[in-house]
Amino acid sequence: KSWEKVALVWSTWSWKTTISKILLRLFEINSWEILVNWNNIKDIKKSSLRKHIWIVMQDSSLFNTSILENMKYAKTDASLEEIENALKKAKADFVFKTEDWLNTLIWERWLKLSGWEKQRINIARIMLKNPEILILDEATSALDNKTEIEIQQSLDALMEGKTSIIIAHRLSTIKKADRIFVLKEGVLFEEGTHEELMKLSGEYSKLYELSQKS
Repeated sequence: KSWEKVALVWSTWSWKTTISKILLRLFEINSWEILVNWNNIKDIKKSSLRKHIWIVMQDSSLFNTSILENMKYAKTDASLEEIENALKKAKADFVFKTEDWLNTLIWERWLKLSGWEKQRINIARIMLKNPEILILDEATSALDNKTEIEIQQSLDALMEGKTSIIIAHRLSTIKKADRIFVLKEGVLFEEGTHEELMKLSGEYSKLYELSQKS
């Protein structure tokens, strides 16, 4: 549904990431349908479909060019004010502390960014792009707990008013989801909110209790 936050959780072999690739039509399917605004994605041009979807992965890729060019990858006609506002919303304040600001080059010999700094720039790009559909594929799994909390705050702000699909092992990141789908080996085991699934005392509650002990 529009503006719904959906989470996919469970084992590594649950086809969670495969589902996101299907949504982008990197894989084509024949046995069932996926509808976007009641239109079968097969009837939507790939270029048009992908224009409205953005994926945040745990290992963000940036180009070996300036921060400005990396930001304009999301929106080529963005103004400097729009770009600066997006960076501020993503709490990427470190950009404004560099000597050349947006003209700073991202490269091994120039500005070597940490994982969380790359992730913040990626989040800023998404805020600039402002897509209707957002896919978070293990977006914070490679971060330490403190950084994860800070990044999650930016992601929560980003997901407001968007259709969001969250793929995660860390259950702390999906407690606020409108619906959680528990998958195992490609099969749907359970469905509901965090509270509903905890009351079932099934697969999800066991997984959540284990995550609290670790």
